[in-house]
Amino acid sequence: KIFNSIDDDRSGSITINEFKDHMSDAKMQAYFESFGLDASDVWTLFKLLDMDTGAVIELDEFVSGCLRLKGNAKGLDMAKLCY
Repeated sequence: KIFNSIDDDRSGSITINEFKDHMSDAKMQAYFESFGLDASDVWTLFKLLDMDTGAVIELDEFVSGCLRLKGNAKGLDMAKLCY
């Protein structure tokens, strides 16, 4: 449901522009914060979710990326260091 609400053009993938447009929404920020993710750094979060570096986030990348980064800031910090 969250993925589909970000995917404005229903292409099955999320572009950086779609991601940025929705990250200012309080509901979207709350969603990511519920995973313990800092939604304020949109570009870094997008890059970390875009696991195949294809410049778009597909559904499987979105789900697995959120689960991989889930937790307190340590998960996101470690991912940033590895990137």
